[in-house]
Amino acid sequence: MNYKTLLPFIIILFFNYSFGQIISDPLDYYPLQVGNKWIYKEVPYNAFENDTGDTYRYRYEEIVGDTILGDGLHYFIKKFWYTNQVIHTAYQRIDSIAKIIYNEWGYDEYNLSARPDSIWIDNYGMENMLRYDTALVGELNIVRPIIIYQQGYFYFNRTLAKGIGFCFAEYGDLGGHTLDFLVYAKINGEEYGSTVDVPETEIIGINDFILYQNYPNPFNPTTMIKFSVKKSGSVKLLVYDIQGQLIKAILNENKNPGTYTVEFNGSKLSSGFYYYEIESGHSRKVKKMLLLK
Repeated sequence: MNYKTLLPFIIILFFNYSFGQIISDPLDYYPLQVGNKWIYKEVPYNAFENDTGDTYRYRYEEIVGDTILGDGLHYFIKKFWYTNQVIHTAYQRIDSIAKIIYNEWGYDEYNLSARPDSIWIDNYGMENMLRYDTALVGELNIVRPIIIYQQGYFYFNRTLAKGIGFCFAEYGDLGGHTLDFLVYAKINGEEYGSTVDVPETEIIGINDFILYQNYPNPFNPTTMIKFSVKKSGSVKLLVYDIQGQLIKAILNENKNPGTYTVEFNGSKLSSGFYYYEIESGHSRKVKKMLLLK
């Protein structure tokens, strides 16, 4: 995506603008449910040079559970990380009557009940304003109703898409700031966008495991198969022939979070393509390898 081209149009393409639009349920714009996941591409932008540069990184967010905190209220647990390194854990709760998202300190992070273009001061002492619109969502190639959430005093604009959640942000100062683009989301079991451009070594941020390409490949007669798991649980590693017949169960045991490597020996097999598959929980992934004798 050419961000230089998009920036003069303020990143988002707007359609059918209506100041008086009424949202039936504002909480649809911030879906909090265990298992929901998001991947964002963080792109630095220098306003003076009108250039995003070539550097960026991916940030992951996932609702990993829920709990009751000391105030007796129900909170969702959200983790934030870069390349498998957890950098922050947040607790958020929904006030379904007031239509407000609160954090664990009782501060309102999103007041979704505000009228369009109304201005109010939040618990942080910052000026806020909402606008409603319809737009192309991040890099998901879908059009959805959106809420543009503008926070004053410093440069911080956030966009929430209906049924998706936080999908774009611009924050920093006038000299240099960062743009966040949503590239992938998994909401209530439904996936949006793609992880094709995300390095495979970072995909563990949104999945329960990574299955790497075997090495060497082609091989004769042994090869190493590497995988990583994020959660403790049962892991199966199976090998099939080209017809889909099970050849061998290399592994079938519980594993703790971590990265593992196992050897596969094909000395008793004929040359040809074989598939190896990892199963963990309700997920699985398959890769192909070639035995050449």
